[in-house]
Amino acid sequence: LGAPAAAPAVVPSAGGDLLSVMGTPSPASSAFPPLTAFEGRGVSVEFQFSKLPGSAPGTFEILATYKNGNPAPCLNFTFEIAVPKYIKLQMHSASSASIEAAGGAPTTQKIEIQNGEAPAKPTLMKIRVTFIMNGQQVQEAGQVANFPAGL
Repeated sequence: LGAPAAAPAVVPSAGGDLLSVMGTPSPASSAFPPLTAFEGRGVSVEFQFSKLPGSAPGTFEILATYKNGNPAPCLNFTFEIAVPKYIKLQMHSASSASIEAAGGAPTTQKIEIQNGEAPAKPTLMKIRVTFIMNGQQVQEAGQVANFPAGL
């Protein structure tokens, strides 16, 4: 008797993953463009969005990525969000309380949003970024209202 037949190899197509090749949707969709929620003093906050298949309109996750373009690290970094009462917000712990200096690894944080009034009412956020840079306390505030359509 011969050797057992080898299982066929499955190679994902360009841009695909193993689950999509097998006909199963990926757990989260990354079809939404990233959004720069804050940029100032050499620090940036970028949102990457994902939506679980079958989730209600206005329900999605954000992976916030905090980057530092300065030669010194950002210490005691906090990112705060305020939302209208019709939006439920859950912020998970950030991967670090600081952001490494330019060229270092970014800090990330998962944020869950549930806009119970979508699409009738928009998803809105007021944000505040606080950190210490070179011994100086920095606090900046802003608003985010330009979320991608379809979330």
